[in-house]
Amino acid sequence: MGKEKKMNKQRKKETQQLLFEKFFGVMEEYKSDLKEKKLISRLQKMSKFFATDIVNASAEKNGKQKKGKKKVEEAEQQVTFEVQNEA
Repeated sequence: MGKEKKMNKQRKKETQQLLFEKFFGVMEEYKSDLKEKKLISRLQKMSKFFATDIVNASAEKNGKQKKGKKKVEEAEQQVTFEVQNEA
């Protein structure tokens, strides 16, 4: 497995654990209504689902920022080139 995929898996597991803890804290009042085992399994599924989306969205966002920087730099170079040609 590539280094990047390992990092994504690690990031996903950390995000999943963080989400599970937060969901569990919020849903604690419903603990008495549902069986604890059922609540935990459903919260794990939910945190896994959201963690995947969050990691994918952050990866896309980081990729777009890098691409956007290049375009801005190219545009600045073009402007300076045009200004030099006019002078």
